[in-house]
Amino acid sequence: MLKHGGLAEILACRKAPGMIVRKVTAFKSHVDGSVVTNKKELDEHNKRNDVIDVREWGNNQFCDTDAKRKREEFYLGTSKEAKKERIKTINESIQKLEQGYKPRTGEE
Repeated sequence: MLKHGGLAEILACRKAPGMIVRKVTAFKSHVDGSVVTNKKELDEHNKRNDVIDVREWGNNQFCDTDAKRKREEFYLGTSKEAKKERIKTINESIQKLEQGYKPRTGEE
């Protein structure tokens, strides 16, 4: 659970000077006990276990800017996919109303 400034503080992570390269040193996962030896295995491990690399959240020294952008889009609903989904839902709702749909009022 996040405390202090919450999401706003996390999203305000400073941009790193220069390019960030995620170098992976082999390690045994505390999550599932598997051995991770490279970036591909780390990405698969994180997805499989629904976890993230702590470097993606930043520590006031650096932050993976691509991960930060994706995180912001997810939480704020500003990704292209989220926008397309909202437009699709709105269009479907309009079509239903034009076809005579009436929402239940609870008084029936």
